[in-house]
Parts: sequence; structure tokens; C-alpha cells
Amino acid sequence: MRTLLGRELPVAELAGALARAEAGRGGLVLLTGEAGIGKTALAEHVTGTAAARGFRTRWGSSGGPAFWPWIQVLRQHHAELGTGGEHPWLRPLPVAPRPDELARFRLFDDLAGLLTADRAPTLVVLDDLHWADEGTVRCLEFLVPQLRSAPLLVVGACREAPEGELARLGERIELTGLDAAATGSLLNQVTGTAPEPELLAAVHQRCGGNPFLATELARLLRHTAAPVALATVPAGVRQVTALRLAELPSDAVDLLCQAAVLGLTVDIRELAHMAGLSTSETCSRLAEPLRQGLISQQAEHLLRFPHSLLQEAVADRIPAPERAASHRRAATAIAACARADEASSRLAEHLTLGERGDEAAVHRVRAGRAAFRALAYEDAAVSFQQALDLLGDDDRDRVRRARILLALAEARFHSGALPAAVSGYEQAFDLARAVGDGETAARAALGCCVGNQLALHEPQLVRRLELALDGLPPGDGELRARVLARLAKELDPAETSRERRGLVAGQALAMARRLCGPDQPGDPATLAEVLSAYHQAMWSPHNARERLVVAAEAASAAERAGADLLAMEAHMWCLVANLDLGERNAVEESLATTGRLAERLRHPLWLYYQRLCAATIRHADGDFAEAESLTRQALTHGRQANHPLAEASFHHHLARLALDRGDLPTAEAATKAYTDLINAVPQLSPALRCVTVWLRARLGHHLEARSQLDRLLADGAKPLAETTVGVPVVLLLAEVAHLTRAKDHAATLAEALRPYAGLVATSAGNPLGLISHALANLAVLQDRPEEAESHFQSTVDQARRMGARPWLATARTDYAEFLRSRDNPHSHEQARQAEQEAAALGMPTLAARAQALQDNR
Repeated sequence: MRTLLGRELPVAELAGALARAEAGRGGLVLLTGEAGIGKTALAEHVTGTAAARGFRTRWGSSGGPAFWPWIQVLRQHHAELGTGGEHPWLRPLPVAPRPDELARFRLFDDLAGLLTADRAPTLVVLDDLHWADEGTVRCLEFLVPQLRSAPLLVVGACREAPEGELARLGERIELTGLDAAATGSLLNQVTGTAPEPELLAAVHQRCGGNPFLATELARLLRHTAAPVALATVPAGVRQVTALRLAELPSDAVDLLCQAAVLGLTVDIRELAHMAGLSTSETCSRLAEPLRQGLISQQAEHLLRFPHSLLQEAVADRIPAPERAASHRRAATAIAACARADEASSRLAEHLTLGERGDEAAVHRVRAGRAAFRALAYEDAAVSFQQALDLLGDDDRDRVRRARILLALAEARFHSGALPAAVSGYEQAFDLARAVGDGETAARAALGCCVGNQLALHEPQLVRRLELALDGLPPGDGELRARVLARLAKELDPAETSRERRGLVAGQALAMARRLCGPDQPGDPATLAEVLSAYHQAMWSPHNARERLVVAAEAASAAERAGADLLAMEAHMWCLVANLDLGERNAVEESLATTGRLAERLRHPLWLYYQRLCAATIRHADGDFAEAESLTRQALTHGRQANHPLAEASFHHHLARLALDRGDLPTAEAATKAYTDLINAVPQLSPALRCVTVWLRARLGHHLEARSQLDRLLADGAKPLAETTVGVPVVLLLAEVAHLTRAKDHAATLAEALRPYAGLVATSAGNPLGLISHALANLAVLQDRPEEAESHFQSTVDQARRMGARPWLATARTDYAEFLRSRDNPHSHEQARQAEQEAAALGMPTLAARAQALQDNR
């Protein structure tokens, strides 16, 4: 292998990275430096080294369509191993009736799986990352964290140090200019003659050690008949290129300039069409540029300039007044020779530079839609924005602008740029209404709701949905059903009667059923979406069985439609309903179903929800170690999904676990972290602040908790109980009242909870406790012993039936304390069983309390 001149240290660093990858500790190394500094040469060198060590090597270069570097990598992988042929990048993606939110996640995850499946040491080089589409970079960001335990090294080459996530994930090697000795050796390699010291000094000074420029100077020296005076050694690539082109025939220079207009890589057929020549005549005229290395043959019909600097310098030879016409001829040639679905982006670029803005806008939109279908959402957003920039202000363009704004917002949403997406949906809605485009306005109104991640009730969303309905034609329609369903979800039950929510949701469901009835072409995914909204609108702790029926129907409709996300959501609703009912066997079945779905979908948001729900169920089982493991998994997935409450939920559940384990320092720290996170977002539901009061009371801060309880219950418990998460909130406050002996609040809390006796209080699928237990403790505070006795017995029976061992141990302890206060001899047996259960579970604080109840008979 040829020695790489002047790069001994970077070569050694890359050898170390290869050794780590070979040992199963891969990663990302970024080679940075100015154009021509030798990044590609160094990457080629490390590729040869890796191949000699038995690595598989893959190479992808930027500058083509969306995901082009990864497509090249996959093609090489498939050609060598025969695997990966089914990956969507190697076959056309089907056109879906609605975007698949999981498709791109699976796309990236499948790529990671293919490259690491058999754990063979692999090197992937991604050249010219500074030209890469945003989707390629997002895929790299997804892949790199998985390489820490994989034998895969990715080497990326880019001109400038990356910003954002890549800068954090990758190790950086910055290349600078060669020293004089290495520059002299390079000149010797190219010319075959050692340079005179004076010439070497002049060349090194002018090129600053840049290997590409030094090589171009060396080729100039080799191909120039007359000697070059030291004072006239050119200082930049344009000057060097001008001198090299002066040695060529004029017709070759003209053809080379047209090739440079077409781009870095040139299709000979397009160049021939642009120049009005035959393919053979085109090749003949380029013979001398090919011999001198100004351009090279890449494949049968492809030529490539050796570097973008050279291509740009040649293109700049065209006089400025003639450049627009050159780009128009290039667009005509591309349209004649290339497939329209593959050439939209290139056509748009040349038509823009050719000052044909209206035609360019059409192709920008086509390019955007093609990129969206290819899941290159960032590229799609760029194309749609460029189309908007090219449009005029007449009425026809305003209609087009509204639709392009909607497409831009959808691309931004799927790329993860949520604030920009919401802003785009709002602009699209306003403009679509102004021009009377009801369908675009309705779709934009639905899009505006995607920003409501915390399910806050926002009047402006309701108003847009109502206006969208006014703009749609009357009668049944899938879009109308979806808007009605979303309106039902967004209506605030605190400000709007439950009857209106139910009425709107019922209208949506009836319409969806008609559209999906026998012999109707309706989309079952729409029915599933509407059923989900209906489920949310009818939600009440009273009607868990009715909710279960609706959720099961939604799951069935979603599965018929192949709508995986809607099916996952519906199965989670089934799980929640079964939790509310305390149906232990059904809970385990639902937990298994959602677990399988979450694993298959591999979607971070649903993995987060499922793991968090599973964690609280295992906590209620008494499997604290598994509960903590699942809680930490949920945090990882919540971070990947950018869920706004992922960190707060983690600290909440960690605090609950620590309290049961008797680990007060961890519980204190987690409670503080949770409180700080919740207080940082004032618009969050007051329910989340009730959790802080409950945690502080459990930690023994009774005076503080009592003060907060007095404030929260200033108007009684009923207003809190009527909110969407009212029952679990009142349950927590009932326990605060029990811990702080707040007798004056017991009656209002008991009144609010009494209708739900026998149910499990759950919040977002997380079981928090048995309502009968809270009612028992409240009855003790009110000195109602018969009622307390009945509720304690119900609680013990229900906890035992559910297998909720921590709840059972806690209930027995509270029951024993109540019985002891009544001088009931059964107190000792309840305390003994509670101590035994608590000790077995690892609940030392509770076990000590139960022991004390036995000691004080």
C-alpha cells in the first residue's frame, strides 16, 4: 500500500479506531478540513488498511438523490453478501394513502441491523458529508449510538466541523496543509522529478500545503512545455485551471465547460445532447482532457471531475451573461435523457439558475413529493420551501402556495421539526381559508393539532376545526369524519358540556361507520382513528367496560387497515380499561400484546408508553428490580421520542420505587428533580403538581404537604374529580389527608371517590392504587368504623386477587392499625402478614411499621 505523505498521525489515529471496532467498540470518526486538503485520500488509505485486516468495506459519496450515500453502501452490501435487497432504498416504496409515521424509523433501524447483523468487522466511509442531504445525516445520527457495542466504524469526510448531534457523537480529526518536505515528495510523485528548492518553496507558499492544489500545480508543470517562472506560480485553483485549459484545443475547452455546468458527475448522453453532438464525437473531443486528468471515466456513460474545486473553476470560465442560457440547455438535455421522476431536483436547479422560475417551481414541488415518498423529509421540506420562494402573488399562485405550505408543514412534521411544522400548518390554514380551498384548510387544521403533545385544551385549535368543518362540503366524507373526531378530542370538558363532546364524537363515529359499511369503499383506518377519538370523548372512570368494547373495535379496524400505530394506541386503551377494572389476567394479555406490537414497530414513543405502563404494573406486583429496569428503558425511549414529560415521569416513578424500598436519599433527590421539571412548565396540568404534594407527604414533610392540601381543596374535591385525570389525583390527595391526619378534608374526598369504589386509579395507563383503600382510610378519619372495615376487607380481597403484593402489604398494615385502635384482636394477624409480605418484598419501612403494630398489642 502506497504511503500517504505527511499524514502519519491521522493514519495512526484511524488505525486505533479500526482496532477498537475490530474489538467490538465501533464509532464515528470525522475527517475535517478545507477543500482539497486530502480527506478523500486519507479515507481511501484507511479503506485499504481495513480491507487488509479483513474488514468489509463500504463507500458512499454525497451529491446524488436523497440518502444517496446509504443507497451506495446498501448496494455494495447486497452485491457482496446477497442481503439487504428488500430494504426500501433498493426497491420502490409503495405509495401509501396516508404517511406511515414509523416507516423512516424502520428504514434507519433496518440499515443498522443489516450492517451489524453477523458482527463482522466493517468500515463504512461517507465522503463529502458537507453535501449530504439532511436525511443522510439524520440516519447517521441514529446509527452512531448503536455502534458502541458493534464492530462497525464509520468514517465521514466533511469540510467544516459539524454542529449539533454529530459533533457530540463523533471523534474529529482535522487535516491541515502538508509541510514543505511532504509537498516536495508529492511533486516528485506527480512529475517524476524532484523539484528545485526554490520552486518547492514557491509552490508550498502559494498552495499552503493543500495536496489537491499542489497536485494541480505539478500537473501544470508536467504538461506545460515552457518553464514556469517562480514569480508566476499561480496561487489558486482557478489560475491553475486556466493555465491547464490553455494547453487544450478550444472545442475541448468549450465541451469541458458545458460538462461543468451539468455538475460534478456528468452523463455523456446528456452532455452530447446539450452540445448538439453525437456520443462518439463527444468522447473524441474529451480525449485530451481525459489524458491530462481534468476529467475521468467512471462508468460506461459517466464522467467525473476529480474534485468539485476543479469543476467549479471550469464552470466559471463561462461568461456571466451566458450562464443562464447554459443552464437552460442543461435542463433541456436532462429532460430529454433522464427519467422525469428521478430528474426533478436537477431540472429545478438548472431552471432556477436559467431564470425560469415558474417552471422551476413545478419541478421543485415534484422533487419535494418524490423526496417525501422516499422518506427524505428534510429534502422534501427544502424543495417545498424553494418552490414557495419561486411563486408569484397572483390568485392562482395563492392557491398553489396554500397547498405547498401544507406539504411543507407535513414534511417538517415528519422530520421532527414540530414548532416549524405547526407554524406551517397555521399559515396553510389561514391562506387556504382565504382562497376558499376547504380541503386544504381542513387538512391544515388537523395538522395544527400535532403540537398539542400534552393534551392541553387550546381554544384556537377548536376554532380552526370548527371553521374547517364550515369549509367542507356537507354530507359524509372521511375528511369530515376525521375533523369531527379531532374536534371532539380538543373540546375542553371543563368549559364545554360533556353532552357536546359526546354529540360531536357520536356524529363522527356514525359517519365513519356509514363510510366503512358493507359495500362501501371507506378506509378502516379512518374508522379506527374516529373510534379512538370517540373513546377519549366518552372517557369516564364509570365506564371502563364500555371503553374496553370501543377500544377493541378500534384495534380490529386498525389491524384490518394495516395501521400499526392506530392498532398500538387501541391496544393500549384496552390495557388501561383492564387496569381500571382490576382484571389481572386480561391486563397480562394486554401487556403482552402491546409489548409485542411495540417491539415490532420499534417506535420510540410507543416503546416509551408501553415500558412505562409495564414498569408500574411490575411495581404493583412487587418486582421492584424489573420495575426499575423498565422505568430506565422508558426514559431511554422517551428521550428518543422527545417526549416532554419523559424526564419528569422517570423521576416520579423512581421516587415511588425508592419510597417503597426505604431508600429515602434517592426518593428525596428524585422528588426534587421531578418538582423542578414540573415547575419549569407552568401550563402543565395541576394534577402533576399534586404528585409533588403526595411525594412530599410520603417523605414525612407533613406540615408542608398539609398546607398544599388546604390550598388545593379550597373549593372541595369535586372540581378536581371532574377533570380528565381527576380520580387518580383525588386518590393521591386522599392519601395525603390520611398521612397528615387532615380530618376536615376527609368528607369531600370520600364523596368524590365513593362512586368509584372497587376500581383501580390509573393515570395514563399507570396504576396508582386501589380506590377502596383510599376510602377505607378516609372513613377512619371520619370515625366511620363500619364503613372503614368494609372498605379494608374489599381492599385486601382485591389486592390479593390482583397479585398486587405491595398494595396488599400496605393495606394490611393500615387495616391492622385501624383494628388496633378498636382493640380488635385480629390486628396482630393482619400486622404479622403485612410484616411478612413487606420483608419478602424488600420494603423495610413498611415492615418496621407492621412490626411495631405487633409489639404494641
